[in-house]
Amino acid sequence: MSDFQPKYPDAKNLDPYKRVKYSQGLVLGVDEFNQEELYLLEKNRLHNRALHGYGTLCGIKVSAKEDEEISGRWKLIVAPGYALDPQGREIRVPEAQCADLIDWLNKDQNRQAIFEELGFDETSPGIVISPPANLSLCLVLCYDSCDTDFVPVPSGPCLTLDKTSVASRTADNFILRLELDTNSNCTDQIEEEKLKQLIELLKSIEISDAPGGLSLEDIPPLVRSILSDESPPVFSPPIGDMHMRSSEAEFFINTAMRIWVTEVRSQLIPSERNCSAGPVDEECIFLAKLNFAIEETEIGLRIVDDVTLDEENRPFLLQTRLLQEQILHCCAGASQGFTGSPPLGGIDETNLMHLTADETVEGQKTFTDPLAFDSDGRFIKRIMLPPTTGMPVNLASASNDFFRAGVPALKFSENGEAAFNITVPDDIEYSSPPRVRLVWGIKGAPITLNFNWLIRNRFAEPETMFGGFSSNAVTGTETDAQPGRVYVTEFVNLTDRANVNDVFGAIRVKLDTVNPNTAEIYLLHIEINYIANRLGRPVS
Repeated sequence: MSDFQPKYPDAKNLDPYKRVKYSQGLVLGVDEFNQEELYLLEKNRLHNRALHGYGTLCGIKVSAKEDEEISGRWKLIVAPGYALDPQGREIRVPEAQCADLIDWLNKDQNRQAIFEELGFDETSPGIVISPPANLSLCLVLCYDSCDTDFVPVPSGPCLTLDKTSVASRTADNFILRLELDTNSNCTDQIEEEKLKQLIELLKSIEISDAPGGLSLEDIPPLVRSILSDESPPVFSPPIGDMHMRSSEAEFFINTAMRIWVTEVRSQLIPSERNCSAGPVDEECIFLAKLNFAIEETEIGLRIVDDVTLDEENRPFLLQTRLLQEQILHCCAGASQGFTGSPPLGGIDETNLMHLTADETVEGQKTFTDPLAFDSDGRFIKRIMLPPTTGMPVNLASASNDFFRAGVPALKFSENGEAAFNITVPDDIEYSSPPRVRLVWGIKGAPITLNFNWLIRNRFAEPETMFGGFSSNAVTGTETDAQPGRVYVTEFVNLTDRANVNDVFGAIRVKLDTVNPNTAEIYLLHIEINYIANRLGRPVS
């Protein structure tokens, strides 16, 4: 027999922030395995609650349906789905769930709570709820677990079955619960509500270059005002007609987000805990509020009229893939060339008025850009090529980046090169060469820049090779260039003109030289202007 016996700490001493360190000769017992499991579970839950929040991820649709045969008998149906609770635990509802609202209303403990909520004494004889009284219930989803797969274990004599077997597995489970909406308590979701207040605060501050406006010192107390228990919160200083200047908006918003992360969010966790020492006390997810009227009958409580569902305050989480598409579409922009659908929020070209020859039209005319004409009175149109449509040719000196928060760009150092594909507009005037200019900026400290861009284009089939660069260049000097400011070069003519049979084309830009050669330039847009042979597409 060994002279050594394993000494296990009490379960209460398990620490979710420690993992077992294995070594030769280490005696492993139940607590070591429990410690390892607890560490891994808590790591995943901490990741969920800190980075993602909580709410419905997929499915779990709530609906109410009246029995087709029995009037006033309603069933509440919850579809299968997946969610994260406020403590970061995953909740899986594997199949549809159904509850009979009449059965729930007439359970003894629920009846008593309902009568107390409505101000009646249930024990009083002959009590009648008349006229029908309005009632609100909240449906919440909670995490649960249960022991399964019991197996026999060594034991002594004369013991019952529950003493001679133990669960060998723990299964994830869930609880769907109906609660009386007492003073809206069951819809209280502290972080969810405060997060929405932060966004409402930022949306309430207008971006304007009018005189006055907020200073940087005003932002921290504004965000801290969200911690107030008043609803809606009273912001200090008051919102009023506050505004922030466009040149400072990005910095102000970054400051607001920093105060939210470093000060406000950590104070939303009760019980004297913080975001590094345990989850919030909230355990369930609000799904829906049920509103209906009830009355007392000979057979108990029944529902009068319809059951309505209110899911306005239901938290939900969007998958990152969807957020990526939203960011790319809304923030990065889309090509404003002449192919495909208009970008979100743009103008539907089917509603544009077009004039050709001697045609005249009546009614409102809408144009996507201000009208511009050349010296001969011909209409000028433009193609905007955003950086998201460009492809770096040499990744060492040209790469995708962000100029400012939410503003995509192509970052160029000396010899950086990128290519853009374009479609030849069907209304281009072939006899006039298109013109091009570059929209750019810098990061870092103010600097005086000398730069030389080489530009080469080709209207042809996609497989046509470019060949060498010509002397077509955009050269300039910017004295005391400021970071975050946008600069625009002069227009230069493109070397290659489009022909009647050309459908596709491309343009290449190369930062040939820049002085100082350590500087990096951020390309924000390429603008191509061309002479059009008509105002819009031909009228059919």
